[in-house]
Amino acid sequence: MSAQSYNQIKVLIPRHQQVESKSGHQFVLYSLEVYYLGKCHRIQRRYRDFHSFHKRFKKLITTPEFPPKKVRNNLSQKFVEQRRETLEKYLQESFEMKLSHSKQFIYYLISCPSRKIYR
Repeated sequence: MSAQSYNQIKVLIPRHQQVESKSGHQFVLYSLEVYYLGKCHRIQRRYRDFHSFHKRFKKLITTPEFPPKKVRNNLSQKFVEQRRETLEKYLQESFEMKLSHSKQFIYYLISCPSRKIYR
């Protein structure tokens, strides 16, 4: 893959939504837009999916600091928006830090089956 192709990678988290599982547990889904080679892949991920991504790739490369988990008030609008921004920054920095693994990052983000999102 050429260096020019890597320049076409862009990851955004433009929005989020609070969801309630069948058991009544509330959580946040983050909507990702992964732009790669002229295509936009839209997917939704929970915080724990990002954490799984981080754990997997920190074994391969030095990763940026991952946004910490917060137990209290983690559904407040202010907190969720700050987390969205820090997750987006984390992903963008991950792609910039180690371009040789970008293809693996994209594949993992786009195709990894998220654990049942709505449990």
